[in-house]
Amino acid sequence: MRHIACITLSIAVSVGLTTQALGDGECSPLKDFRDLYQEAINAEKAGDLPLAFIAYSYASGPFGCEGPNRSAPAAKEGWKRVGLKQARETEAKGNLFANGQYKDATSPGGWRLSRYVGGGAFQWYNEVEEPAEADRVMYQYVKSRPKDKAVFETALGHYMAGAVDHPEALAEMERGAKSNAGDQRLQKTVGYLRDIQKMVIANMNEELAQEDKSFAGYQKGRAVAGQTPVEDSLGHLATARDWFKLFGDPKANRVADRAAKRGDVMMLDQRPKAYSQAMSYYDLGNLSEKLKRLTSEANKLGDAAAGRGEYAAAIDYYEIGHSLTSENEDKINRLQGLLESKNQEKAEASEKDERQKKEFKKGQEDLEKELGL
Repeated sequence: MRHIACITLSIAVSVGLTTQALGDGECSPLKDFRDLYQEAINAEKAGDLPLAFIAYSYASGPFGCEGPNRSAPAAKEGWKRVGLKQARETEAKGNLFANGQYKDATSPGGWRLSRYVGGGAFQWYNEVEEPAEADRVMYQYVKSRPKDKAVFETALGHYMAGAVDHPEALAEMERGAKSNAGDQRLQKTVGYLRDIQKMVIANMNEELAQEDKSFAGYQKGRAVAGQTPVEDSLGHLATARDWFKLFGDPKANRVADRAAKRGDVMMLDQRPKAYSQAMSYYDLGNLSEKLKRLTSEANKLGDAAAGRGEYAAAIDYYEIGHSLTSENEDKINRLQGLLESKNQEKAEASEKDERQKKEFKKGQEDLEKELGL
């Protein structure tokens, strides 16, 4: 925010958006720094903290055209003081995380300043260079939204930077904390991450428990299409997988184990829909060997169905392998042609039968008229 605000000021000067110029050339007159510093003091006294914050920021430039800016240290202190006050007040109101926005406004002294408003406590602590406080607030933010996966993603992006989705990241940070006992921020960060991982795993386990209840309603042999126990099971398992991918233990992938178990059960019901659902389970668990076996078995069942003239079922079986490896395209195209011909023959036979019925009925009616019946 501070740097952006400074850029905003320089842009405003270049296009003449201020009522007072900061001077020609690459430097600013010391008077402008003094005026901005006074603007900041007045705004702070008046309780306009966003204005005071940005004015102190502008006024803290170290050098003017005539030399050092003697008010810079006091301006920097004011910037820090006002920023911390906003961070604490924002936290007290429960606004832990919010991106906020910049709003242009003209100050009483005629300066066009871009104020930052609506930011959360995390943003403010981060801005005034209080990383430990920012870390603490981020942890509180996660605790306040224990089921919101997007919040967890935000927290891990903050604590682990580029290490997100790296399964060994926490272990590496723990090793770093052991070898750097004096790094208090790292010690606390590791503690936060351990707790966050526990929450992630708890959410994953909750979804697995719901999945277990859903799948308990599945009965082999029932009409599989629209069978909600299987669809609900897949939904819960997908959510569990998303939590696991976020921060699970790669050495104990319960989601993959559950997916393998469910897929194996669905393969016992050899109808095409059940095989398609087995494929969904194996795909969720990223079980490549299981998927290969499924494809092979589906192709065999497709061949058998085609041999019995059950072209629609054969196509459904072949589609399983085709969706994974693009195989069976020739078989599918050939069978679709045969199926269309077969359906056309049925349609023509049905039309002929209907026409014969109408002709018979008409003949019967004519005969009854002729006989006076």
